[in-house]
Amino acid sequence: MANQKLVCVDSSVFISHLRGGSDRQQVDIPMLRGFFNEVDSKKVSIVFPTMERGELLQCRWSAEKYGEFIRLLDLPNVEEAPVNPLVSETASEIRNYYTEKNEHDQSVPKMSLPDSIIVATAIVWECGTLLTYDGDRELPGKPRKLLGLANPIGGKHALHIMKPDPIQLGL
Repeated sequence: MANQKLVCVDSSVFISHLRGGSDRQQVDIPMLRGFFNEVDSKKVSIVFPTMERGELLQCRWSAEKYGEFIRLLDLPNVEEAPVNPLVSETASEIRNYYTEKNEHDQSVPKMSLPDSIIVATAIVWECGTLLTYDGDRELPGKPRKLLGLANPIGGKHALHIMKPDPIQLGL
């Protein structure tokens, strides 16, 4: 993975890909497909935390979609990252930061444990970019979740959080 761009991918992106973009807005579908074309052509490498495997398996895929999921995970440029002590500590630090901020400002999203692990994985693996759809649909009176987080993440980590877009990723 040394000469490729490394990005962290949230389970929401994998799910949308396996659904063929049927759960996305029309404008997102070409960018989602384009991103996974770049993965297939090995122009980009992706990392994701092991816990996402469990989230993805909960979707009850057809045998065909399950096979596509396993094929994707078996690509040499797709890395499953264990939740090690450094990821756990970073996740806790980030989650505590946003919990404290939310107590004073309700527009700041609270961070779930799975979301904090995904963000921490991106940071620890030095990805620079986390791809997600978490928060792409604004709900009145609710913070935007991961897509609503501004740099620096957790007050000190540089991480660009965005929806899949090969052009913005420089691919």
